[in-house]
Amino acid sequence: MQNIANWEAVHLLNGTNSNISFNNFTTYASNGIRVLNGNNYFITNNLINTTSGLGARIGGTGTFSSNTIGLTSGSGKHGLSIATTNGVIYQNTIITDNQNSVITLLGDSNNVSNNNLTHRGTDGGIELNSGANYNIVNSNNILLTNTTGTLTEGGISIVNTGSTDNNFTNNVVTVPLTSSTYSLFVGISTVDTELAGNTFSNNFTLHLFIDRKRTNLYNITIINGTTEIFFINVTIFNGTTIDTRGNITEFNNSVFINLTTLLPFNTSANITFNGVSYNSLNDYAILRDNDPCPSTICTKLNFNPVRFQVTGFSTYNTTLEKYPEWYSPSVNKTSITQNDWINIGTHWTDNLGLDSYIFSIDNGTGTFENHSAVGFTGLSNDSNVSIKTTYSGIVQWRFFVYL
Repeated sequence: MQNIANWEAVHLLNGTNSNISFNNFTTYASNGIRVLNGNNYFITNNLINTTSGLGARIGGTGTFSSNTIGLTSGSGKHGLSIATTNGVIYQNTIITDNQNSVITLLGDSNNVSNNNLTHRGTDGGIELNSGANYNIVNSNNILLTNTTGTLTEGGISIVNTGSTDNNFTNNVVTVPLTSSTYSLFVGISTVDTELAGNTFSNNFTLHLFIDRKRTNLYNITIINGTTEIFFINVTIFNGTTIDTRGNITEFNNSVFINLTTLLPFNTSANITFNGVSYNSLNDYAILRDNDPCPSTICTKLNFNPVRFQVTGFSTYNTTLEKYPEWYSPSVNKTSITQNDWINIGTHWTDNLGLDSYIFSIDNGTGTFENHSAVGFTGLSNDSNVSIKTTYSGIVQWRFFVYL
């Protein structure tokens, strides 16, 4: 079905018990489908293409599912405008190319789930406006492709007052490498919103902006290329402004969070380097600020790919854990008689740093006796001992080195 300019394909003042399904609508400068009010209506499996108009605008209470919307242009025009109460909006595919978000949500207590949203313009994905309260936004896949988005929009954005008690769970937001758009933008300081289980993905520099009275982030995964940081709980308190731009750095085998500006993120997290793998947990070491990370701070979880837990943030990376290497074992005498003093030594290197050594000697009885541990540090050092030869027969000696 194709209409002329400025006429909507479907316009219902009251859509109660209506069923609009399996249609192909093309409109210009007008909405594809508009339902102002009504209850228990179903809008499903429609193909809607519009230029300079909204794909659909719905009110009342109904179900909008399995529809495909393509919107090519139009200022102030969204792919889908939701003003329903207790509406169900799921499994829709919406692609927009204009200067407005794919979905604008204005109603209460709606379930917006399992939608695939792509925005190729200069705005965002799902935007909550005034009066959008108690909504569930769950398991949506949001892709922003334009690299010139604005700094006041996001894959998920809350930019107006009066949007309270909304819950976001298990959404995946992907933003391109050089985009100015945030994956998450929360710009109102008078609203309480829970954001749970979201995955915010960016190829190089992550963008999250939060300026609120209070925001709770639960089970959040931040992705940058092959690196992931999983937070169980991040609480942002009153008066705190969070902008991750330039403050979270993630590379293939390194992660850094600037705690001067992102103090709420100084909490327990799981770090995964998907591009790095080892043969076992024992084959790699975790470095914290280029020093071996203590077991009280870092816990290894996996080796292929590398995954470990930290209690708080600094700069973390991993390196191959190699056994200490020894060189040039020496004894200062070749001819030894009873009661001579001799010096025994070995040179050692280790890529993470040495700690201590123990000298052990078999005086000819077949049993080794260990001396006390001696500290020695650095990436290379010498283990040395002086002993008096009170033994007879074949004598054996060795060093143990600890890291």
